[in-house]
Amino acid sequence: MLTKCACQSCGVNIEFDAESAGQNVACPSCDNRTRLVIPNAKPAPVMSSVPALGPCPDCGHPTSTRALMCPNCGCAKGVRFRFVWDVMCNIALFGLIWTAIVFVIRYVITLIGGNF
Repeated sequence: MLTKCACQSCGVNIEFDAESAGQNVACPSCDNRTRLVIPNAKPAPVMSSVPALGPCPDCGHPTSTRALMCPNCGCAKGVRFRFVWDVMCNIALFGLIWTAIVFVIRYVITLIGGNF
């Protein structure tokens, strides 16, 4: 079935077979590249770039479903995130305590005259 569309550069009508829709061709009038489109075709639905909102489990404030923390109350939204956060905090705290213990032991050995 033949159909027509306007050139995107010069506006001249180009007649083409409907099976060729979507292809880029040279316009016979201006020789610029143009896309063959069926004029009455519905455009493809555009995906929204705005993330979906859901209520915060603690305060109910609408928050992005991709957010890790609620911007209103600061609660961690997922159990997995809370677990990872707790583990990381414990590792950091253990590292600080261990460093302090080693520092004190080295200082005491130095005070009693050991070469360390």
